Amino acid sequence: MERRVRVKSWVEENRASFQPPVCNKLMHQEQLKIMFVGGPNTRKDYHIEEGEEETRTLRDSIIL
Repeated sequence: MERRVRVKSWVEENRASFQPPVCNKLMHQEQLKIMFVGGPNTRKDYHIEEGEEETRTLRDSIIL
């Protein structure tokens, strides 16, 4: 079944998840994973994930 989500409302409802130490929340995890990450976030680790990955920002800017 298709589930529609208003992204801005979802982010506002889950704002506490974007605070340290976790700083992220998984919105959807099936064939497609959708994760939101709070910032600023400086990390030196990385992950290896087979397949494509897309990064977008809802506000401000991002340096990868």
